[in-house]
Amino acid sequence: MVEYDPQSRQVPFEEETGETEVTRQELELEEVAIQESTIETEVAEIEEDEIEEGEYANQLALEQEQAQYQQEAGRIYEEGNAYGHPSFFKYFVILIPWAVIVDIVDGLDLTGIGAIVATIFSVLSTGAILFILWFTDGKLKSAQDYHENLEQEVTNLQKDIAMSTKLALRGSRALRKVPGMKAVARQIPRTLVKIRRIARKNPITKVLIGGALNAIPFIAVLNLLCVWVYFSYRDEKKAFRGAQEAAQEAYEQLSQNISEVV
Repeated sequence: MVEYDPQSRQVPFEEETGETEVTRQELELEEVAIQESTIETEVAEIEEDEIEEGEYANQLALEQEQAQYQQEAGRIYEEGNAYGHPSFFKYFVILIPWAVIVDIVDGLDLTGIGAIVATIFSVLSTGAILFILWFTDGKLKSAQDYHENLEQEVTNLQKDIAMSTKLALRGSRALRKVPGMKAVARQIPRTLVKIRRIARKNPITKVLIGGALNAIPFIAVLNLLCVWVYFSYRDEKKAFRGAQEAAQEAYEQLSQNISEVV
């Protein structure tokens, strides 16, 4: 008779239990791996969303800055274009007719004793004309100062444009992939606006020279004060036109730079 051995049934059961445990651990590891993969995917999606939001915010900020730069460029243009022309009333109603009268009176130099009267009238008239020019030269000085300071003002504005563009390119992955955008950012500092300089002339100097010549008897007959006053008008007109042309040139160059980086 065969005796029953309890250990003979225990070994297969233990082997089956071990295999089940291994399978359960493998399933747990697979589940953990799936969870980790899901978490990584979610994190990547969140990071991608954050990057896109950051890029959109950077682009929006850049567009707002460019709008401000365009507005500033428009202000520069309007300021330069506002100088217009010299006062027609001042020159062609008051000063030039007055100078013509002085030139006519200077003809008394040929009468001998009339030279004294002509010289006194010429000196007093020249002084009055100089005073009017000096008293009304505020607009002229403003135009000259505008022209002299324009290059530095525009250069500072253009450097701000270049800086904001570089920061936007540096912080945006999308823009960095756009062909030519890096080249634009590098070229901006090299294309700073150059304003053509115009010699600063004081119209009073012309009339002062003409008045000094008129104070010399007999020479005053040949010297026409009205011509010197017209030279003064022409210098003032050149100063205003120079401010307008400089403003136009600066505005065109700035607008071009702004359009390249928007």
